[in-house]
Amino acid sequence: MRKENFFYLRGFTLAETLVTLAVIGVLASLTVPALLKSYQDMETVTRVKKNYSLLNRALLRYAEDNNCMGNLLSCGDFDGTMDKPWTGIKPYLKLNKDCGSAGDQGCFSSVIYKRLNGDDQGYKDKSNGIGRGILSDGSSILINGFPSSPNCSNDKSHSGTGLLKTTCGRIGVDINGHKGPNQIGRDYFDWWITKSGVVVPAGHPDDKAYATVDGEPKCDPGAGFGSGGSGIGCTAKILIDNDVDY
Repeated sequence: MRKENFFYLRGFTLAETLVTLAVIGVLASLTVPALLKSYQDMETVTRVKKNYSLLNRALLRYAEDNNCMGNLLSCGDFDGTMDKPWTGIKPYLKLNKDCGSAGDQGCFSSVIYKRLNGDDQGYKDKSNGIGRGILSDGSSILINGFPSSPNCSNDKSHSGTGLLKTTCGRIGVDINGHKGPNQIGRDYFDWWITKSGVVVPAGHPDDKAYATVDGEPKCDPGAGFGSGGSGIGCTAKILIDNDVDY
């Protein structure tokens, strides 16, 4: 009688399976958060860039229609009245909702917004006189003039002669609307409206409050308010670095 060679196929034991699953779990816990953060950072960069383009296009159309190309002062909406710029510019934005300039109308989350360093910054939806709305992509937007510096006389320039010497107003955008973290430099970003008719990111090299004398945007979660902890200068940093590396 001929002997047969038998080969036996043996599966994994329960212990081996559990060890494998544990290793996979550890690897996932290490890699998934990093991948998620990378995706969120890329999305933030994309949205900030989109805002830059959208806001400048809206301001250009506004200036063209009001015959104030190169000199927004002659549009008549920057005389220091807080909500006039909103009234003038909002027709050129794709709005899902116009909350006007009264507080508590629901265009921004009702929570207290945080600075980049975690300090309380304040509410975005309560002050009267600031125009607010919700854009077609779900972003929340606010626009206001400067009552204390009317007629585009707010000098934000390092040199006193630069692009931000004649600043007319401010634009703030929460890129994901009511969703968190509702924090400056993370999902809320500031922009300046200049007399020349361009929107400039906060933290621009000429920004004396939110950029260093060397032109570096002040954007540091471990710093105090004036040293970058506010997060306001992060708008320019994202555009310069093409990343959220802070």
